[in-house]
Amino acid sequence: MTKYVAIISAKGGVGKTAITINLTQALVGFGRQAIAVDADLTAPNVSVQLGMPQLHCTLHDVLNGKGTVQDCIYNHPSGIPVIGGRLAYELSDEVNYQKLVNLFSGLENMVEIVLIDAPPGMGNDARTVLQAVDSVIVITTPELPSVTDSRKTIKLARELGKEVIGVVLNEVRNEQYEMTKDNVEAFLDTKVIAVVPDDPAVRVAIYKNYPVVSTHPDSMASVAIKKLAAGLIGERYEAKAPEPDVKTVREKILEHLGLN
Repeated sequence: MTKYVAIISAKGGVGKTAITINLTQALVGFGRQAIAVDADLTAPNVSVQLGMPQLHCTLHDVLNGKGTVQDCIYNHPSGIPVIGGRLAYELSDEVNYQKLVNLFSGLENMVEIVLIDAPPGMGNDARTVLQAVDSVIVITTPELPSVTDSRKTIKLARELGKEVIGVVLNEVRNEQYEMTKDNVEAFLDTKVIAVVPDDPAVRVAIYKNYPVVSTHPDSMASVAIKKLAAGLIGERYEAKAPEPDVKTVREKILEHLGLN
């Protein structure tokens, strides 16, 4: 039976799309059949981050009766299947959001897990996506305003009868002004299931149009996301120990000077 999980946030700019893409990649890496669906119909970014901005079939087309969900599945070179959205903002006004509730039935039994990059906020589009899923994962950064707004999102999900799997603290820098994991859990009355550091490798991966889990599999962000993915499917992930640096001081100096 296919499980539908919405990746949600109270506001944009917290890394929700990157988490969706990389969590999908991590699940595929564990041998699971997972797909990423961009349901942010106003500002879709999954295909942009993966270097596929021009798609001949999108979720918008499916909602407008111009194709099926199966027609719009793209396999990214990284190995993850994706259903993207159309970038033209004005097309979002043509969409019948209520069709989302029944749309995902086209993926039933085709994959194990559908990860849905949901619209941020609490508008009708976000509410409709929530109605179409089984459970949600909430993405927030550790700053107080972002965490405070997440309370509303969690409350809405629970009012709609959706399981809140937990909160992902993203872009964590361990600065004094940030809320701690324990404080966030107490404030939201919800378990923090992953702490993803602010990792430069993520920005490099987005520049390369690939998931960071693929380009930098041993980076701090990748390890955190793979642990999250493992937890979702009841497995355990242990990061590889770094290889010891056995270079001599002389070798390091020559290498720095470009002479080795």
